[in-house]
Amino acid sequence: MEMGSSQVSLVTTSSFLTLAVLRGSTPLMAYLAVSSLKSSGLVVALKSAISFVCFTVTLLVLYFTDGEMRMQIMINLKSTDTYWKLPLIGLLQAAAPYLLVVSSMAYLPPTLLGVFMTATPWFTIILERLPCVKIKSTVNSYVKIGIFIGLPAIILIMSPILHESLINCSMVKESNQTSQKYPLVYDICLKPVELLQGTLALIFGALLWAISSVVWRSLRGNIHYVVSSVGQNLTALVIGLTCWALFDLESKIPSSIWNEVRTIVGLACLGIGTGYVATILVHYLSKNIGAKPTNQVLVFIPIIAFIEDCLIVKSVVTVHPWLIGLEVLGILMLSVAAFLTNLSGTKADYSNSLLSEHLIQTDNCSQIDGDYQNMQNEIGKYQALSSESDEDSSAKEEEVPILSGESNYPPLREIVGDDLNKTSTLKL
Repeated sequence: MEMGSSQVSLVTTSSFLTLAVLRGSTPLMAYLAVSSLKSSGLVVALKSAISFVCFTVTLLVLYFTDGEMRMQIMINLKSTDTYWKLPLIGLLQAAAPYLLVVSSMAYLPPTLLGVFMTATPWFTIILERLPCVKIKSTVNSYVKIGIFIGLPAIILIMSPILHESLINCSMVKESNQTSQKYPLVYDICLKPVELLQGTLALIFGALLWAISSVVWRSLRGNIHYVVSSVGQNLTALVIGLTCWALFDLESKIPSSIWNEVRTIVGLACLGIGTGYVATILVHYLSKNIGAKPTNQVLVFIPIIAFIEDCLIVKSVVTVHPWLIGLEVLGILMLSVAAFLTNLSGTKADYSNSLLSEHLIQTDNCSQIDGDYQNMQNEIGKYQALSSESDEDSSAKEEEVPILSGESNYPPLREIVGDDLNKTSTLKL
């Protein structure tokens, strides 16, 4: 039974809002996890392990219930390119940037992670201007205005920390705050080295997300996003465990930590919410409303991160109310800048997104059609071979798959050429 337009609109709107909350809450969840475990490597490893299990189960379900997906999965697994592309993008997308941004929370509050998540598309735009990058997004006047507003907004948001650390840092710190790694309440007065280390970690984390977007757009080919997610999370799991073993293994973790609410909530939301559910929602929304409208969730990330920071972490504390006013102004300016940056332009525009490492990002429909035709040729060869060995399987594959099809939301299906020609709008 087909869904009516009002039902589809409701599902799309609900998916968009859910994605906004999941992405906006990522900084807080990362903070909760790392403040308990005291190791960015262990946080990344456990987050990736949870996402890896979720996507592996999804992959198996698709393989045994959907004939078309089974063929595409087999094509991906038989390709030797898959086994070097996924570790590479796993390092650039799922492992290294998360290690950096989570480690920044030893000094900087969660709000700033939300800020640099929102600013990632601007790093992508800068990278695309390099001569070696062939696929470039359109930089219209809205994007330029967005960048012009966004850069001073970031400075305003950091104004309380900059003021206290660089100008008003004569006050004596309490010894229990200076010795504690990943403090529960941040000391806003940072040493210059601490301020530089935390800021650089956020900058390079966002830069790596931007690099992964550019690289994956060129390398992705016909790899299904579920296959990609399995490989990337497995890579991040291995790298996270390696970093933990090298740098934090000697740190003793009390057994009671695993029973704490903040540990469980933080890891579950990172692994299931951010790593799994949000990826599926991004895929569904980009197929139904387009990549740029989907990227408008970036508008809500700094706002949600700031509110959760104030209510739960309580790191936004200063004796100067005017600094808080500047920070709030910066948050609002950054949200406006994100909205302008992702305003829909021409039909050929695509996403510059950290939101998902699995989106199809191409510069024209002809490339998509060519890749899709090549995939169909490979599927035809596979069908010819499989039909000789098992004639009964073709009859079963004609049945409606359980986890795919237009009547299921969100569909765990790959975006192909015809799907990208469909247009829809988000009715809020």
